Amino acid sequence: MTDNAEPAQSAASLTATVLDEEAARQAAQAERSKEVLFADDLLPGVGTEEIALRDGFRQGGAYTFLVLLALNSMDELEGAAVNILGPDIGETFNVSDGTITFISVASVAFFVLGAGPMGYLADRLRRGPIVGVASVGFAIFAFLSGLAVNAFMFFWTRFFTGISKANTITVHATLLADTYPIGIRGRMYAINAAVGRVFNAASPVLVGGIAVAVGGDEGWRWAYLTLTIPVAILAFLAFAIPEPERGQWEKKDVLGHAFGSDVEEIPISIGAAFNRIWRIDTVRSMTVAMAAIGFALFPAGSIQSFFLEEEFGLDALERGFATAPAGLLIIGLLPAI
Repeated sequence: MTDNAEPAQSAASLTATVLDEEAARQAAQAERSKEVLFADDLLPGVGTEEIALRDGFRQGGAYTFLVLLALNSMDELEGAAVNILGPDIGETFNVSDGTITFISVASVAFFVLGAGPMGYLADRLRRGPIVGVASVGFAIFAFLSGLAVNAFMFFWTRFFTGISKANTITVHATLLADTYPIGIRGRMYAINAAVGRVFNAASPVLVGGIAVAVGGDEGWRWAYLTLTIPVAILAFLAFAIPEPERGQWEKKDVLGHAFGSDVEEIPISIGAAFNRIWRIDTVRSMTVAMAAIGFALFPAGSIQSFFLEEEFGLDALERGFATAPAGLLIIGLLPAI
């Protein structure tokens, strides 16, 4: 009896030791991975004095801002095409309203889908060429959208157009942040967004005007073919965007100087970044709101165009004039928000 009890006791003791060691290992790993969240007043940019836009552009140059501003505006301009021209596209391909609405909503999903890969590349490569290559792809696939022979081809051209346009989410923002001082960053982003909204508001009229001016059942094609020309020109200009030192203004704000591009950067934890962002009340509220209304909001533009065409018989230009005032009203209210 004693002989049998001793091996059982040894096995139990060994098991307890292994479990204790594993618990200690996990606790140590959790301690090492624990992120430190600094107080807000210790973060870069908090309390930084504003400087004149002229002075900020003198330090970072105006080239990067102007090229990215123009590319973002073209993205906004092209984005409304499928909504305004949806009824005409549906007639050309002989497909239902639901099919075109699905493609228009999917285009937004493709746009978001490409943000992750673009951000991954932007962390590791020069960002000017990334913007240039992505914008060339945007121009090519937008052009092919105008040449699509059926809804299936049109779907895939919209897929790759959305992926290409995704560089405006992750690459543009980091380029602007690393190129220009913290003291003008808020106003710079505001200008970029405001100009984009102007083009977004004007796009229904411009896109519809091009389609009606060309005339015919397939006048919508020329809206895509025409709008790709300025995008292609801007894409080649993007290759000349200089690569700034990453985080140089934050380093100067906290440490008083940057280290140059030769110093190896410390990897930033996604968990720490998410924890910091999630502490912002506005971000949490917008996330919940978009989760609640997002699926209803995205197809609204396409459905609205079909309604205007079927209920009132409006052509592309008339639909543009009918929808543009909503965008203009948003622009007028921006300063008060």
